[in-house]
Amino acid sequence: MAVMVREGRGQLRQRVVWGPRVIAKQIGIAVIGGLCFAMLYDTIMNLRHQFVLNTSSSVALGLYQRVNTPIEIGSFVLFEPDPETLAWHTSLTGIEGIDTFLKPVHRRGPLTICRAANVLLLDAAPLPASSLLPGFIADGECAVYDAQSLFMLSTRIPNSFDSRHYGPVSLSQVKGIYASAFTLD
Repeated sequence: MAVMVREGRGQLRQRVVWGPRVIAKQIGIAVIGGLCFAMLYDTIMNLRHQFVLNTSSSVALGLYQRVNTPIEIGSFVLFEPDPETLAWHTSLTGIEGIDTFLKPVHRRGPLTICRAANVLLLDAAPLPASSLLPGFIADGECAVYDAQSLFMLSTRIPNSFDSRHYGPVSLSQVKGIYASAFTLD
């Protein structure tokens, strides 16, 4: 609250007096401001994955919008790879700062994956060849993955960095399912 006080030679000056009402008002303004910021931040974070701009050539270049549909063969899924996969991707491409991949689902689990003479077999069927060798399974080995697994495969370009290299993706890594809103193809 502001009051007028006489100072020195009789001059009136305005002075702020911090009483309980003024302090309560200031605290109320700070709380309301904090709540507004929290709501805005929450809105921005919720919108973060509503649209994805894909610049990778393994999926059509363009804008993808999140959809509320079940995961099916051919669905575009945004997922968060494990740190080792991200480090491997960065070492191959030199691109840093990528934290999610957008890839099409090729098959849902349960899955059996074998590697024989550097050919990957998914449920006994050979997968398209790639110049990159798989990093998740050794030659001559087989592995079984549960129903919570997705095998991501992009045949758009021969050497797409997909499940042929880093293995199946767990449903727990999925951030959303997307459909193309606008693509350049």
